Amino acid sequence: YARCERYSKGVLNCNEAIRLSPKLVRAYLYRGCLKYSLRLYDHAIKDLSTALQIDPSCS
Repeated sequence: YARCERYSKGVLNCNEAIRLSPKLVRAYLYRGCLKYSLRLYDHAIKDLSTALQIDPSCS
């Protein structure tokens, strides 16, 4: 989605992935990057921080 600049659609897909598997680090990482691209910086930081809380080695 990021390559096609379909950031909002990507965020929705990540939301669904997180709903199904709340500990899925990759979904938080992707969603954080997508939100950053949408200039939703505070939300991006929250998602990236959540990913680090789940798996500190993903940094």
